Amino acid sequence: MAEDGYRDESRDNDIVGGFTESFAHTFIQGPVDGVRDIVNTCANKAVIPKVQLVKEPEKHNVGSGAWQAQRVGQAAGLVSMFIVIGNLLTKRRIF
Repeated sequence: MAEDGYRDESRDNDIVGGFTESFAHTFIQGPVDGVRDIVNTCANKAVIPKVQLVKEPEKHNVGSGAWQAQRVGQAAGLVSMFIVIGNLLTKRRIF
């Protein structure tokens, strides 16, 4: 709550935004960067340029609600990515 007794919606937006941005960055941008790094390392030159599909979330103070939401979003994105990859490898389909 804010000092005037009303709910501080900007704080809520930081938490929700931190979660969704971190989830999207980990779930989408992480694998794109990983494939790019592997191909460029194997080729020993920059074959694939840096492509940014999802912007990196802004940094928050350690221990704040938005920071914790980012950590949870990263974990959820990582777990989701492993589930999708696991399903692709075992069932040959995403879901």
